Amino acid sequence: MRLSHLPQLLTTGEIRVQLDRERLAESDPLITTEVTSVGDAARRISPPWFFNGTEFSSYGDPGATCHTMAHVVENELYPLKRNEIPDYLMALLAYRLPEGALLLDGNHRFHALTDLAPESPVVIITIEGPLDPAVLPDLGRWS
Repeated sequence: MRLSHLPQLLTTGEIRVQLDRERLAESDPLITTEVTSVGDAARRISPPWFFNGTEFSSYGDPGATCHTMAHVVENELYPLKRNEIPDYLMALLAYRLPEGALLLDGNHRFHALTDLAPESPVVIITIEGPLDPAVLPDLGRWS
């Protein structure tokens, strides 16, 4: 599937990471979908949260690292927001990395589900685009 088949993915304004939608569209990325459990997805998908040790940081901090959601939950690196648990099938939008993927939206709901309902099903929609920080500054860690 191509990005042009899912225009609503990038036009809602709900995605809060600094994704340059126009540059991404120019690369005509492949879009893949998968259904799995939240627990399985949490071992492969990282939220766009960076930590310097156990302190919350930013992608611009050279000492900061990005961890999988499973690691964030297991090590209690981010406070759990129990009121963020959805009562519907969740879909995650992610960006493919060399190993795993970077979550683009739904961070807090995914965080809560990882901790409280890891067996829940989840649909993962993954953009397989360029590892270009001009598309998404966070990608500078992997380019």
